[in-house]
Parts: sequence; C-alpha cells; structure tokens
Amino acid sequence: MLKRLRLWSAVRRLRSQDEKARLRAIAALDGLRDCDTSKPLIAALDDRSSAVRAAAAEALSSFARGRDEALQVLPERLSHMGDEGRCAAAHFLGLTLIDESVEILVGMLEDYSSEVRCAAAAALRDGVKRPTAIESLVRALGDPEPEVRLTAAKTLGELGETEWEKAVKGETADFERLGSCGGFRSIIPLLRVMSRSRRDEAEMQAAAKGLAVLGKNALAPIAAALEDRFLSVRRTAVEMLGNLGDAKAVEPLLRTLTDSDEDVRLAAAKALVVLHQATEGREAELSTARITEVLLLLMGDTSSSVRAVAIRALGDLRCGRAIQPLMEALEDRFEDRFTVFAVAEALAKLGNQVFDPLLKILREAGGGQSRRRASAAEALGYLGDKRAVPPLIEMLRDADADIRARAAGALGRLGDRTALEPLLSVLKDKVSVVQLNAISSLGKLGDPRAAEPLCEVLFHDCWGRDHSVLVEAAEVLCRLLGPRVLEAMAKEPGNDRWAAQQAIAEAIANSEE
Repeated sequence: MLKRLRLWSAVRRLRSQDEKARLRAIAALDGLRDCDTSKPLIAALDDRSSAVRAAAAEALSSFARGRDEALQVLPERLSHMGDEGRCAAAHFLGLTLIDESVEILVGMLEDYSSEVRCAAAAALRDGVKRPTAIESLVRALGDPEPEVRLTAAKTLGELGETEWEKAVKGETADFERLGSCGGFRSIIPLLRVMSRSRRDEAEMQAAAKGLAVLGKNALAPIAAALEDRFLSVRRTAVEMLGNLGDAKAVEPLLRTLTDSDEDVRLAAAKALVVLHQATEGREAELSTARITEVLLLLMGDTSSSVRAVAIRALGDLRCGRAIQPLMEALEDRFEDRFTVFAVAEALAKLGNQVFDPLLKILREAGGGQSRRRASAAEALGYLGDKRAVPPLIEMLRDADADIRARAAGALGRLGDRTALEPLLSVLKDKVSVVQLNAISSLGKLGDPRAAEPLCEVLFHDCWGRDHSVLVEAAEVLCRLLGPRVLEAMAKEPGNDRWAAQQAIAEAIANSEE
C-alpha cells in the first residue's frame, strides 16, 4: 500500500511546473521497480526539460520490466510525441542492446525531423553490429541534411568502417566521394539522392558522378535496389537500369513490371524501350522477343497509364508479333480513351502491313462494332497513308457520332486537301465534338478556302454552338487570316455578337502564348 502511495505521489509531481520536482519524481519512480512505473516514465520522455527527458530514458533502461513495456508501446506513442520527445526516446533505445530497440531506431532514421534522425543515428552505436543497423546507417549517408550524414558516418566509423568518415564531410561533394570510397554499398544512398522529390541540382550532379565511377559494374547492385522498401529508390533504380544500355538489365526490369506500385511499373516499361534502343545485334533481337512478350501481358494491366506505355512501346519495337494483339485491342474491352489512342498510335508505327486490316475493320457493319471502327479510323489517320482518305470521307456520314469525329480528326492528320469540301459539310453536324475535329482538321489543311465558311460559323451561325467550337474556329482563322484581320472583321456591323467576341479574344490570347 505504501509503494502505491509513493507511486501516486511521484506521478503527481511529474505534473509540477518545477523541473527539480519532476527530476525527484523520476528518481522516485526509478526506485519503484516492482510497480507500474513504465507508463509515467514513457510520458516523461516528452517532457519540456531535456534533463527530465534524459533522466526518464536512464530510468526506463535501467530495469528490464520498464524497458520491455516501453519497447511494446513506443512504436505507437512516437507519432504523438514532439521532436524533443522522440529524440529522448532514441536516447533510451540506444541504452538498450536488444533487437527490438534497434528495429525502432532504424525506422526513426526516416523521421521527418532531422534532429530525430540525428539522434537515432547516434543511438545506433550500441547496435551497429547488427546488419539491419549497418544497412540503414549506410542509407542515411544519402540524407538531405549534412548533420545526419555526418552522424551516420561517425557511427559507422566507430565500427571501424572509416572509409565512410573520409567520404562524408557535410558538403555536396560527399555524394561524389561516396562512389569512390564506398563501392557498390554506396549505391543505395546515391539512389536516395537521385530520387528526392525536392531535388538540388548540385547534389544530383555529384550523386550522378559518384554512380558514374561504378559504371556498368553497378548493374547487379542497382538491380538489387529494385527490391528496396522505398518507392522513390525503386523508381530511380529502374530509370538507371534503362540508361545503362546493358542487355543484362532486361531480366531485372521485366521482374519489376509486377511491382505493386503503378509508378514503378510505368518507369520499368519506359526503361525497357530505352534499353532496347541502346542494344545492338543479337542482343537486340533477344531483348526484343523477351520485351515484346512481357509488354503484351502489360496490355492487361489495371493501370491505364501502364497499359498506354506498354502499347506505345510495342509500336516503337515495330515487332510483327504485336499486330494481332493490337488489332484485338481495338475491341470494346478498354473503356478509357487514353488506351484507345495509344493503340491507334502503336498500329500506325507498324506501317503498311496494318493498312488493309484497319480498312476492313472500318467498313465493318453492325452497331456493336462502333468503338472498334472509331479506333480503326483513328489509327488510319496516324498511319499517314493517303489511300485512307476516301473511306474516311465516307465515314463522315456514318450514323455513329464517335466514328464521324474520329474520321474528321484523321483526315486532318493525313493532310490531303481533297477532304476540304467534305470537312466543310461537317460544320453543320449536330454533335459538337464532330464540329470541333472538323474545324481542327481544316486548320491542319491550311487551305484559305476554309476561311469564309469558318467566318460564317463564328459570326453568323454561332447560336447554340459550344464555346470550344467557336474558339477553335477563331484560332484557325487567326492562322489563315492573321489576328489583325480577324479583329477588324469582328468590328464590322453584324459581327459583334458577344459569343464571337469572347472566342476571338481567347483565340488571340492563345496564339500569343
């Protein structure tokens, strides 16, 4: 009963405004080791006084029960502590010599506060012989704060790894020296520098020089970084593998295409294309076959961005094996236009070998094939074959508005002036997107005969038209007639409608950007 009263009294004194009273309370709690003293001592780690925080850390670490209970609750409590409290917690953890405390300190090396990261790096001196501690301290050498790097290097130096202390001086040149002094072990901290969201140009250049020292021999350790727990490091490692130009990087990159993060998969698909372009001869043939196989699988990825990159990459590879899957991708299974556009662009890169199949799809009958036919029209426009002009003109009269719109846009990309009159007739279409694509294509044709019909649309037939259609008409007229002529026309009697004036002002502003 007496001990319980002493515990209650000590806890009460911890709330005192007098620092000495709180220190006496800590001393009293330290003497009550058979009572539940760990909770008030853990709370004291966040005290406003550094002396009280240090005394609480010493008291917690001095007896097993308090230490064990603190290690159980600290991971959750850290998020509720201030910076100074977390520093005191790091000091307490450094006084213990068990795996649990090292694990918590390793996590604290990623704290948002540089002071806490410094405290964690310093506290790891007692647990530095553990592999996880060494790995995390080496990673900390890429920290954006010089003080954290210096503390981590000093801690590593106490183990006998003096090369890190020689490299790290708390300056930008640290990162260049890391490549020379640390060998392959320096890759992770250097990748951390390269992957920062807030990038310092000088530090980026120094890190790039440090990595350049390692050259192509760094492939294996960079590939190992693809398994790193940090997304930014994995993404940077993917980009670097692509830039190495070594066919041996293909397999590690292919494995990364199954990464749980969309950004990493996206970077991997792009890196594979860069890598393929850098390889030659037999190696290029082998990598093309392997890359094509995986890119075809990525066409079914859950992310539209990854699908689009994979599809465009298949077009860049110009592999005949991709033709049939890409043709099948014109089906309705993709709901997003982003992917459909990518399919159209990829097919266009495959050249004349896809012209006849696309033309066949375009002329298919049946309402259920509308998206497939619209995508075929899109692809024919990107293909650049003038033989597609007559069938695309025919599609301007199709019952499906999407097909009419895609056909109108495709005719502009083909640039054949025989499409002028058909496109002018589409200006009376009831669907805004069809009108918009027709006007845009008239601008691409650059035929001055389109000026008069477009003036009619802008000044006299603007009622009920979408604002974007009027702005597009004004922009095309700006290119055909010039801004000054268009402004003068807008001042003529009967041409002063508010909708036209707004569209002209916006078009002229866009042309000046």
